[in-house]
Amino acid sequence: MGQWDYKNWLVKVELKEDLTDPQFYEYLSTHKQFTLKEYRKFEKSLIRPLHNDKAEKILRFFLDYHNGELYPDRYNYFEPVNKVFTEDMLSDFIDCLCQPAGGVSLKKLRKYEVDIENKQFAICFTDNIYAPPTVSPPENLTLITMWFDKKKVKDCSTLFGLADDMVAALGAVKGAVIDQEDLHAVYECPIPE
Repeated sequence: MGQWDYKNWLVKVELKEDLTDPQFYEYLSTHKQFTLKEYRKFEKSLIRPLHNDKAEKILRFFLDYHNGELYPDRYNYFEPVNKVFTEDMLSDFIDCLCQPAGGVSLKKLRKYEVDIENKQFAICFTDNIYAPPTVSPPENLTLITMWFDKKKVKDCSTLFGLADDMVAALGAVKGAVIDQEDLHAVYECPIPE
């Protein structure tokens, strides 16, 4: 399995919610222009760990689903997903998701890999001066993508219930099971009104 070989089933779920901690928006609303040095000073002043109830709910979904069926073995903030997962680090994972453009990757060995992404724009600088985004953010600001190896999960219909459960539990606005080889949706979740 691996997201790089394209022989996988994807479970993709999108949420409208922005996972970014409000402290970032408070700073951006009062500081239209700032230097990288000023921003680093702001980052040190943040009340840590950052928190967002939706970010915690998403992570807890993977810990609690069907009595631990999806409980991860590994995590990282980027590839490779190779650090041993411990639940006592949950506040660190939430903190990472609450940063603009933050993300966490989880893995259950021989079962799945998942990326949870905060799609809000990162804070970027040009010549050490803040460069505000020039385009609108995406409509759905949280993206969850799970990879399941086709060799291990031969019948993708077994993933339909998981996709539906994620949509219902997390209040998602879009969910699907996708064949990564040709990117066609083999199942689209009904979205509750």
